[in-house]
Amino acid sequence: MRIHYLKKSDEDVCNSEDVGIESMAGLRPVKVVGRGAMGTVFLAQGQDCEKPALAMKVMSKPVMEKKSDGLKRARTEREILSGLRHPFLPELMGYVETDKIVAWVMDYCPGGDLNALRHRQAEKMFSESTIRFYAAEIVLALEHLHSLGVVYRDLKPENVLIQSNGHIMLTDFDLSTRLPPQGSLSADNVDQEQENEPSQQRASLGCLIPKNCVIPQNAKSKKGRRPNTARVSPVVKARKGTSPNGAASSSPTSSVCGQKLNSFVGTEEYVSPEMVKDAGHDFRVDWWALGILLYEMQYGKTPFKGATRRETFYKILVQNPEFMGPWTPLRDLILKLLEKEPEKRLASARNIKSHLFFRGLNWDAVPHIPRAPYVPPPVSHEDLSSLKTLDIEQYVHKEADPKEDDKDNMAPTSPKEGKTNDFGLF
Repeated sequence: MRIHYLKKSDEDVCNSEDVGIESMAGLRPVKVVGRGAMGTVFLAQGQDCEKPALAMKVMSKPVMEKKSDGLKRARTEREILSGLRHPFLPELMGYVETDKIVAWVMDYCPGGDLNALRHRQAEKMFSESTIRFYAAEIVLALEHLHSLGVVYRDLKPENVLIQSNGHIMLTDFDLSTRLPPQGSLSADNVDQEQENEPSQQRASLGCLIPKNCVIPQNAKSKKGRRPNTARVSPVVKARKGTSPNGAASSSPTSSVCGQKLNSFVGTEEYVSPEMVKDAGHDFRVDWWALGILLYEMQYGKTPFKGATRRETFYKILVQNPEFMGPWTPLRDLILKLLEKEPEKRLASARNIKSHLFFRGLNWDAVPHIPRAPYVPPPVSHEDLSSLKTLDIEQYVHKEADPKEDDKDNMAPTSPKEGKTNDFGLF
């Protein structure tokens, strides 16, 4: 396999010379850990690295060329990843492009995704302190993306991974795009007393330490399968008269009108009302999705899911979320994030961080909290050495023919359709 182009970040993956994809910088692909619309993700053993496990996302050029926007989406994702430097966001460690594939390497997240973690809880929902922990980290990640002008557009629990230290990492940027960077939006609806909260009230981390996040070891669903981690595929709406009813023929690449985007992309249960109405959207769609995610973490389901996609979109437009129990700061935050009108939505990191739900939180200390709700067991070289090296092209070829059986070293998947993030990146 001949390499046409290889790009690495400032620090090489393993401080080694550029080599072929079969041993890219000393990496040995040993397991398929995820498969989605845009590629296959491999767990790779870093034979010459301090890090024993890395993630390699590999995309087939022939498959991408069949999609009107496939190559462009992949290159946009790589361009966004190459500019990320944040504890809760992935960093592009290596990149290679050949005649047949495009691939890049990033850190492997051994803790799986937030959806799988929620399914392992006794009642399939998180405690409020655990929600606060993960929500704070997601807010910081989105704040950084928006400061770079990146609209994420696919926030959901399957895209929130658990790093080896127990902190989160957002992943999967193939639906992301750019707008001029905005530090904040002027139309935030937030109580003035929250904005003027005394600084001495924000000194403690105690409110962030979860006390009852239960992680059963080797938790599996019936038939020995891991919990389902993907419910629907990303939605793309045609620009000319096509309603969002599944796979659309148009490109999801956005056209920018002033400060707004006009495309329809995302996962149906998390898309915002303005996107459903095709009214143009901006950074505020990410804060809407955060409201959906917080509701799901608290109640174990999304608030607007219908029996059909059409019913889901109708509920997003007209129905209010249903709550149980008395008023709480978390409930208030969710309501303000799920405001139908984006102009009235709580939609800037500054005001979200000032909300009562996060009172007492030292935001500067969030990345350094030593006790996470769940810290996955470490992955060692010994764990991976017994697995045989996989043929990347063989497995990427199966993207084009999903009916083929995945056998050797294939990660267990859910009995339902969709990609699984149970093992790490993407």
